Amino acid sequence: MAATFFNFRRRTTSVLTALLFFAVLAFGATDPWAFAVVACTVFLLAAAWTARILRHPYQTAFSWFYVPLAVVAVVGLIQMTLDRTASRYRTAGELGWWLVYCAFFALLLNVLSDISLRRDVQRRLAYLGGLVSVVAIAQWVFSPQAAYGFRRAPGADIFGPFVDVENFAFLVELVFPSALLLAFRDSERKLSLFASCTAMVAAVGVSGSLVGQGLLALEFVITLLAATYLAARTMSRRTWRPQALLTALGATAIAVVLFVGLSADVRERLTQGFEPVDTPGVFVLTRGDVLRTSWQLFQQQPALGHGLGAFGPAFSSAVPRQDGFHWEHGHTDPVELAVEIGLAGILAQALMLALILVAARGRDLRAWVGLVLPLTVAWGHSWIRSPLRIPALVLVALTVLALLAARSDSGARTASQA
Repeated sequence: MAATFFNFRRRTTSVLTALLFFAVLAFGATDPWAFAVVACTVFLLAAAWTARILRHPYQTAFSWFYVPLAVVAVVGLIQMTLDRTASRYRTAGELGWWLVYCAFFALLLNVLSDISLRRDVQRRLAYLGGLVSVVAIAQWVFSPQAAYGFRRAPGADIFGPFVDVENFAFLVELVFPSALLLAFRDSERKLSLFASCTAMVAAVGVSGSLVGQGLLALEFVITLLAATYLAARTMSRRTWRPQALLTALGATAIAVVLFVGLSADVRERLTQGFEPVDTPGVFVLTRGDVLRTSWQLFQQQPALGHGLGAFGPAFSSAVPRQDGFHWEHGHTDPVELAVEIGLAGILAQALMLALILVAARGRDLRAWVGLVLPLTVAWGHSWIRSPLRIPALVLVALTVLALLAARSDSGARTASQA
């Protein structure tokens, strides 16, 4: 029976990781048809698990990480019930996604109690990052104005399947540290894993994302130092020296990437995000204007906010100058979430960060570098962009979070060995 249930979990893992690949490559799952595919798949899997547990009782995994996710969904539901939202349509759509996120995380947490399945998921995340990086480089070379050669987004900075290079950088930041650690450890797949890591570094290097380059450089140096330290503890001096040489080469490569990223062209692109664009007849707000207006909106309704997913309509009602320009996102996820659901958004983020630190307490260095580091870096990146408004990126972040939250159980280990 244990072996049979392990096979059921393994098939669930395959479906969930395939869904991750689909969501990322389908333009980040931002289109309604992509949402339909993801939502139907997740809810069908949840129904299959419910039926399975009713037939053969199984102790499901519990985690306090359910709480901050549920808080966001519950507040959105309350806003819909009390009609306390600037746009019921947008709140309903965003609430649907958060229900998908909760179900997706619960499924992952229950299948990742087996260590072999966790390693499979980590490898697939590494290959996902490599695959998307290759796609992004090909698009950058052959079709810089359109994703896959046909999907155009006027005014956007398309890179790979995403309409913004920062979204791509966010994905790489989530999967790169774990991928590099795996490349050092996995002797059978070392070449393919190192190839994936190289593709990710190269793609971020040519993307022009200065923030992404800086954060990836930070992750690269920390991960290489951690890998060298772990190798020094377990290897002899003769086998450790090549590892130290690789660390030096990696630091040199990062210096080259940063030098290229600090070119005048990239500095100009970065500056455009903080200064008004001088276009006749059109007034574009600066980031400071958006933050000040967001603070005013938060002060108006600090308890429940203006509606989950309804930042755009709420902001349009308070923007200092009405000129036909619509600012749909705050380009800072923590602030945007606070505007949308009020104090609950701040508390949910604080609780999530606290739970991450608690879950990492007592874990080895690999967990801190491979899981805590990317989650922390990604949250920091979200302060200057809105990557968490891309559903596929939220699913990847939840996968990394589930890898950290998952705990092994003896029954799962026995089943995997059967």
